[in-house]
Amino acid sequence: MALEYKLPRRSLESDGAARLKKLMQSRGWTWNRITPGKYGTAGLPDVYATHPKWGYRWIETKAPKGKLRASQVKKFTEFALAGIDVFVCVNENWYKYLFGPPNWKRWK
Repeated sequence: MALEYKLPRRSLESDGAARLKKLMQSRGWTWNRITPGKYGTAGLPDVYATHPKWGYRWIETKAPKGKLRASQVKKFTEFALAGIDVFVCVNENWYKYLFGPPNWKRWK
């Protein structure tokens, strides 16, 4: 019996993040993915995005019913104490939330 290779299923989180990335890049943002597990990155948001007019945004991408891990809550709290905002986005429809108050506490 031959082993059959199956392509990995794409998750709701990665699909939504890809659509958000496409929209943001079309509006002049750079999208810098944070590689998990390297160089002490545990708990950091998924993306560091920058824009010439809007500055920077730390973005955590989540599936629609996703939850923050304990390491993320800890790191995001540290960020907040330092005056750094973190935004949670599910997909391109959440782009508007990048211009309001940080929304990560709603995901705890």
